[in-house]
This record gives sequence, structure tokens and C-alpha cells, in this order.
Amino acid sequence: MTARCARAMRPTLLLGIAFLLLLAASAAAQPSAQPPAPPAPPLPMARQIAVREGWLARRYEMLLPMMRTHGIGMWV
Repeated sequence: MTARCARAMRPTLLLGIAFLLLLAASAAAQPSAQPPAPPAPPLPMARQIAVREGWLARRYEMLLPMMRTHGIGMWV
């Protein structure tokens, strides 16, 4: 690398370093994120079964029309 090329790269290098320092400083100045909400308690077993049955019914409602749309006649 010639001295002329090194002199031409120096401002770009300094600008890049300054940008990275500014980016790091702004990230450090951000307020910390709020703590995550506590997990919801599990549903009672009867409610879990009802939710699962609802998903299953919805899946069956969607599955055959989707298969027809994409030309799938049968699956194993």
C-alpha cells in the first residue's frame, strides 16, 4: 500500500471508528427494558381440553378446503 493510499484511507477509518463509538455510547445510554411479565397460570384441565378441541375443529374446517385449493386429493 502506498503512502498516498494510506492517507486517503485515514479519514474514512477515523470516521468509521467515531461512528462505532457513537453507536456504542447511544446503546449504553438507553434505558433498560422493562422486566418481562410473569407467566400466566395454566388453565384448568377442563378449559385446556376445550381449547384443544376448538383448535382441532378449526383445523378440520380449514384442512380440506386448503387441500382442494392446492390440488391435494389424499394424504397418508
